[in-house]
Amino acid sequence: MNIFVTGASGFIGSHLVDALLKDGHEVFGLSRKSGSVIGDLTDFSFLNDFFNHTKIDVMFHLAACISGEDNELVDSNVKGTLNLLECAHRHNVKNLVYSSSMEVYGRPCYLPVDEKHPTRPSNFYGMTKLIGESICENYSNYVHCIVLRYSGVFGPGKSKGAISSFIDRTLAGEQPNVDGGEQTTDFVYVSDVVDANTKALLNIEKVKFDAFNIGSGKETKLLDIATFIINQTNPIIVPKIIEENASRNFRFYYSIEKAREKLKYDPQPLENRIREFIAYKKANIHD
Repeated sequence: MNIFVTGASGFIGSHLVDALLKDGHEVFGLSRKSGSVIGDLTDFSFLNDFFNHTKIDVMFHLAACISGEDNELVDSNVKGTLNLLECAHRHNVKNLVYSSSMEVYGRPCYLPVDEKHPTRPSNFYGMTKLIGESICENYSNYVHCIVLRYSGVFGPGKSKGAISSFIDRTLAGEQPNVDGGEQTTDFVYVSDVVDANTKALLNIEKVKFDAFNIGSGKETKLLDIATFIINQTNPIIVPKIIEENASRNFRFYYSIEKAREKLKYDPQPLENRIREFIAYKKANIHD
């Protein structure tokens, strides 16, 4: 199968490309920096020319701008998605898996957050991802689309984020700084996210348009994660609670029952995945 992956050199994209190649697919990875195709989603002429010369069966759209000026987010996340769908329509590319985010929900009205939860983004990034979903839905008469809304993804290749920071600090013999220790969230390992994408690939032709929550389905306190990591790495350390950030002190976690049922998505236990990440960090501590 010929597969087009945007954001192919990014954190999740690079893992996905490896998995698709391992499964025997022909992969065309789009990236601004590196990959089999170097280009920009905001350049419609480039995209149109690419699809004119390359037969594509399925697209995975992971490229996105997470932070920056508002116009940068609009160009990348809205204009780029619109260009991709319009080119797919013109060149009869029928299938798309779109990477979205927990940010489309905003602050939860109830827990766990399921796919019926209102989408009310509390930041501009979440708004642009939701607009991207709407673009996908509007093109669904021509392009089958599965939307995957990731929770907090961690794993090899991502140096930022709470879990990565906690592990790095404890391995260095330092206290992990826990900002808002009572905050809860839903963390998911990158391998499970890749598995969700490959499961979506198997189901894409059965779906006109649908959205799925992709996480662990488990509510976890940041303080509990820091404590677990300490116990696995350096038990003499005590976590350091820094001043609570009231804007971050909220609860969030997913219901993943829809993805379990329809995609056969089955993430590994979070504790096992954290142990796996710790082992990776230890093996690559000098990289």
